Amino acid sequence: MVDWSINSRIKYILSRWQRAWLTEEVLETQRAYWRHQLHNIEVLNFPTDSPRPAIPSYKGAKQYLQLPQSLNKALESLSQHSGVTLFMTLLAAFKTLLYRYTQQCDIVVGSPIANRNRIEIEGLIVFFVNSLVLRTDLSGNPTFQELL
Repeated sequence: MVDWSINSRIKYILSRWQRAWLTEEVLETQRAYWRHQLHNIEVLNFPTDSPRPAIPSYKGAKQYLQLPQSLNKALESLSQHSGVTLFMTLLAAFKTLLYRYTQQCDIVVGSPIANRNRIEIEGLIVFFVNSLVLRTDLSGNPTFQELL
């Protein structure tokens, strides 16, 4: 039996729309774009106390961190003054930290995104997650303000 609740109908309509939009030509254009953007990415070489395993496990971990309220306010102020979001400020700080540890100028991180690119679906309670690659070139020793 098919579940035709409003959420299911919307998911069905969106999946049909996405299939119609993702023609072979569109897919090839998207693939070419990302191949170009991701060309020559290198693994970040962190100084470690043991060698990397021969076979990656891809097991991650979580580290929770609560910033002091005063630091949070200062970061929000910096973000507002710079015309960027708090996420962008924290991302710039994280990429700066990665550069400091690795001394590699090409820093690439992935971030989950909501993938709600149509106003009609912004209010839906549906899982539209995707990953976005955020690549930054830190050559030339940019200031933090330039990085923002």
